[in-house]
Amino acid sequence: MNQTEQTTRRSSVPPVRGGTVGPFRSLMGRLLVAFLVLCALPLGAVGFYVSHRLSDVRRAAHRSATTYERRAQSIARRVAEFLGECEKDLVELAALPRSAEAYLTFADQHRREIWIRGGTNDQMVEIRRSIPLYKEISFINPSGSEQILVRGENLVPRSELRDVSDPARTTYRRERYFERAMANKPQQIYVSHLHGFHLTKFEQLGVDRLIERLVDTDERAKKIYRFMLYSWLQQVNAVEIVNRYREADNGYIVYRVPGKDRTVTIEDPGPLGEAERRAREMELRHLVDELAPEDVVEGERFDGVIRFAMPVVDDQGNKLGVVSLALDHTHLQQFTQHVRSMEENAVVFAGYRGANYTYLFDDEGWIITHPKMWNIRGVDRRGKPVAPYTAKSDSIERLTGRIPVNLMKLDWKLGRGYHRLVYKLQQGRTDIASAFNLGGVPRTRVYSPIFYSTGEYAKHGIFGGVMLGTDSQSFIQLMRQMNVDISNQISALRRSIFWPLLVVFLCVAVLSIVVARNLVRPVRLLSQAARRIGEGDLDSPVPPHRGDEIGVLADAFGEMVRSLKQSFAKLNRRNQELKETQQKLLRAEKEKQRKLEQEVAQLQQEIARSSFASMIARSPQMKRIQEEIVRVASSSATVLIRGDNGTGKELIAESIHLNSGRREQKFVRVNCASFNENLLESELFGHVKGAYTGAAADRKGLFVLADGGTLLLDEIGDMSLNMQKKLLRTLEQGEITPLGSHRVIRVDVRILAATNRDFEQLMGAGQFREDLYHRLNVINIYVPPLRERKADILPLAKRFVRQFAEAEDRPVIGLSAEAEQFLQNYPWPGNVRELKNATERAVVRTRNNILEVDDFQLAIEQRNASTPAPVGDPSSEITLAEAEKEHILRVLARCDGNKKSAARILDIGYNTLWRKLKKYEESN
Repeated sequence: MNQTEQTTRRSSVPPVRGGTVGPFRSLMGRLLVAFLVLCALPLGAVGFYVSHRLSDVRRAAHRSATTYERRAQSIARRVAEFLGECEKDLVELAALPRSAEAYLTFADQHRREIWIRGGTNDQMVEIRRSIPLYKEISFINPSGSEQILVRGENLVPRSELRDVSDPARTTYRRERYFERAMANKPQQIYVSHLHGFHLTKFEQLGVDRLIERLVDTDERAKKIYRFMLYSWLQQVNAVEIVNRYREADNGYIVYRVPGKDRTVTIEDPGPLGEAERRAREMELRHLVDELAPEDVVEGERFDGVIRFAMPVVDDQGNKLGVVSLALDHTHLQQFTQHVRSMEENAVVFAGYRGANYTYLFDDEGWIITHPKMWNIRGVDRRGKPVAPYTAKSDSIERLTGRIPVNLMKLDWKLGRGYHRLVYKLQQGRTDIASAFNLGGVPRTRVYSPIFYSTGEYAKHGIFGGVMLGTDSQSFIQLMRQMNVDISNQISALRRSIFWPLLVVFLCVAVLSIVVARNLVRPVRLLSQAARRIGEGDLDSPVPPHRGDEIGVLADAFGEMVRSLKQSFAKLNRRNQELKETQQKLLRAEKEKQRKLEQEVAQLQQEIARSSFASMIARSPQMKRIQEEIVRVASSSATVLIRGDNGTGKELIAESIHLNSGRREQKFVRVNCASFNENLLESELFGHVKGAYTGAAADRKGLFVLADGGTLLLDEIGDMSLNMQKKLLRTLEQGEITPLGSHRVIRVDVRILAATNRDFEQLMGAGQFREDLYHRLNVINIYVPPLRERKADILPLAKRFVRQFAEAEDRPVIGLSAEAEQFLQNYPWPGNVRELKNATERAVVRTRNNILEVDDFQLAIEQRNASTPAPVGDPSSEITLAEAEKEHILRVLARCDGNKKSAARILDIGYNTLWRKLKKYEESN
């Protein structure tokens, strides 16, 4: 740049204004105002936020009081969601095939982890394991007889299945789920209340075992304890005496739980003095009263279920039976077993002492989960409901725990206010209330309804309720302490907020003045230097060095100028290098693209070869057919596949489709011989509503369904001349017109045709259009009969043996040498299809692991035909048509003239068999 150009460019820069600038229009003033505003706004926002938070603290105090209500609501919501998931499982079960395998798979897929205590009373351990969600999975026919029953993970033998229409024969002796479900409408689900065998206190706590393990007690005392224990159980009908006997001067009493086969033998301690009896009774009562559920793990667990059932109907709405799921009570217990109402963390067992536990009760007030399982509703082993605990319950019932609890049955003496809680839950209310427990101790109760209205629970619209209980004094003390803490925090926040805000504001104002004053001058100098550099004056001086960020910025400007000078020279060099590199990259990219195209072509060939996994091709003829398929599959040309019945023409057509570019689209097949002319036209081209009698709705044809894919026209030689004309027009124009419509539809379908007919003979007889033949015969593939490719016979037979042995669960492993020779020499007029049927018959009939000739059950004439006839024997000089005729007539004779049975054995269509028989009659 010369001196004149520099002078001209500098003169174009507007001069810096002189004179006095107002204090708030200068850079310093603006920075000062900006600093003050930017600092004041955050401080004001902080002040507003703190003031707002004071209101939040007050609201937090209110929320703290409702913490336990929300906890109860959370449990109730999870229980309701769990019940909804069980309903979905029932609908899924109803849609499954009614087979043992499907039900066992369903049971294995529906499991849930439980967290329980295990080990021994002396050394308890925590156990987490996955168990079946449903105790029973069953299908019941309309008469009430179980057809399939999976109990846990095991299939119940058919000999043990029950008639559950009789409640006495159900698992818990009085269930009516079958009757209620059968009375429901289709898709309507029935859900029962909890059914289970009541568990006494002695059973849950394992008192009998504890007595046997008492260390500081003599044997006579233990005998007395056990004698009293079972005497009390007898008084409440928990056990019954089945025998008394004496042995070696000792008396024995045999007890049995009603409904169970297990018996317990108790030794009679003999006469007891009044003082000894009272002492031992007090000791035993003290032992039982001191025990709580958290002290033992060796006792029994509650056995119960909630039934989900619904009717199964067919397409016409006829009831086929009932499917049922029995939800294991253990999974319901998991929702409350781990919850201590006054603690956040879950525990393996919340226990009973301290009243810090949670339980569920149903819509009728019955307790259904509880640490004390003897409070859960249930029946005895005969199916009789155990009466609830009331003021009339005697001391023995309370001592033995023969007292399931119904909150609606507790009067004012037993549990003040419990029945009111149930009424409020039935109204959908969540609340906190105080009530006395069964021991007369005041408790705080937090309760929430479980909204659910299916089956038995439709009456009140709730499944029941969640109850969180704790000691009232502890709850009140917690609320008081929480209130004090919140009040103290609010007071401290109010006192400390004003002066810090003021000090921060003043400090920010002073700092803003100092920073603004220090920044203005160097920034102005630096901006002037930057303007000159931007105009192209790279020799313009920059401001002198400073020891702050402005100085660093000035140094950076100087370094930038030096770098720019060096970069201008480098850019020119690198520009040239980039051009050369670009050319090299383009050449490399073209070479890479060429290699990728070669690899893609190779992969396509490998994919084509891998598509013959289901085709046996050991013979040269079949290998040539595979090679031909690879050559023609990628095109859209029409292929005509010819060969006898059962030679595998359809398999070859499918292989062509799988090796073509249409493999991702549909492969549609149609047997032209299975339809008359009108039905075939409707099948291929579709029809509109009212096109003919019975056409109640529009229907898409196979050409539309196969659009973009491949359509196989099997037995095309049997198509009528009128249909041949319509098909030819479709092939030439790529358009169809549905029957009864004038709308033309464009289709893109590759046509494959297959036949066992002689087209030359058909065309000579005027039964097939020559122009259609030439349109179909673009590519011709002839499939030779099985007798002409003997190398394929044994591989095919061995594959069929493996296939049917696995399907029939038979231990067949192969063929004997005689059977292999027999199969090789047999003429197989039915080709591969006959070989497949014969192999299936042999696998089903055989009694050995190796198939013999007799297992194939072929006629003696056929066996003799499998042996090569001697040279010159006139019997061997018959045509293939005559051999086929003899075979068909022989099979028809074995079926007593029944054409449908003969067609099924020959594995040909009924119409095909009828035409052949008609032909034989005309020739005779």
